[in-house]
Amino acid sequence: MKILSKHSRWLVPVLAILLGVLLGPKLLASWPQTPSGAIEAALNDCASQTTYVNHSNMSEGEKAVYLADQMQSLNLSDCPPDFQQAFAEHILAWRQGAPIFENNTSLFLQIVSTASEVYGDPTLVSQTRLKAYYASQRINDTYKALVAIATQHGARVPVSVVIGRANG
Repeated sequence: MKILSKHSRWLVPVLAILLGVLLGPKLLASWPQTPSGAIEAALNDCASQTTYVNHSNMSEGEKAVYLADQMQSLNLSDCPPDFQQAFAEHILAWRQGAPIFENNTSLFLQIVSTASEVYGDPTLVSQTRLKAYYASQRINDTYKALVAIATQHGARVPVSVVIGRANG
């Protein structure tokens, strides 16, 4: 029994292409990724979130919380365990840095400077700045660990920098 006539055979390739275009992205999204592909997807998402943060009006603390939340929401199930662990440490570094960055503003530093004069402790301002430096350094260190692990797994690492802060 002939289902398609001689004149309607052109429909099969057209329908196949149309179904591929419509369903292809959904099928690919549910397909397990290679470890390097999963790492690249996670890091590329982080890079795009970093770009968003760099162009936002958020405070430094809000940026850190936002990035940590976005990273926390990523599905890393196809990433290798060592990368997942390093990623969790990187998220933690952002979360721990958030309140420190929030307090490292010119207004807060003026308040600390006043308190420094009142209490006769000239180190209060430098302690506040030093905490911010160490928080940024920890974020940078955890990011470097992510990059090293990503490279070991053959992933390409995007360039992403949070302006005025650490890598994302």
